[in-house]
Amino acid sequence: MQIMPKTARAIAKQRGMQAFRSATLHDPATNLDLGAWYLSRQLHDYRQLFGERAIELAAIAYNAGPARARAFAEHNEPVPARSLRYARLVYAMWSERERPRSETFERWWSGKL
Repeated sequence: MQIMPKTARAIAKQRGMQAFRSATLHDPATNLDLGAWYLSRQLHDYRQLFGERAIELAAIAYNAGPARARAFAEHNEPVPARSLRYARLVYAMWSERERPRSETFERWWSGKL
């Protein structure tokens, strides 16, 4: 997962992680823990506010920031094209989560998407 140091520090503070330093983001377990916590929080918040759009908006929030995702959801304000592409990719793979394989992931992984 990719988590920015400023966001990671805010998460660590919220979670009471006293010994957190930005360098610990290089530790895979810490990086995954903080990233998963952050994504879970986004999913929870957007599900409460926007229901079915939670996956799309959480992906935009993860990629472009929560303020941009909320402005997009509430006022249709633009978000970076890369964030929209990312959200579409995440949503497509999420939609295929119960299938034996994800065609979207395979196309993305092979560079055909």
